[in-house]
Amino acid sequence: MAQVWQWMGVGLGLGVVALGLTVFFRGLSLPPNAPEHRSQGVKGEDWRT
Repeated sequence: MAQVWQWMGVGLGLGVVALGLTVFFRGLSLPPNAPEHRSQGVKGEDWRT
């Protein structure tokens, strides 16, 4: 029975790693974010920029 639990743990660990790699590589193919819409003016002229 201990071997069954051991292999279930190994399978779960490999599943988590596979899921993480899948999410990582799918995230790489996302389109880039649109540029931020900020007010016009010189950056740093007051604390809100």
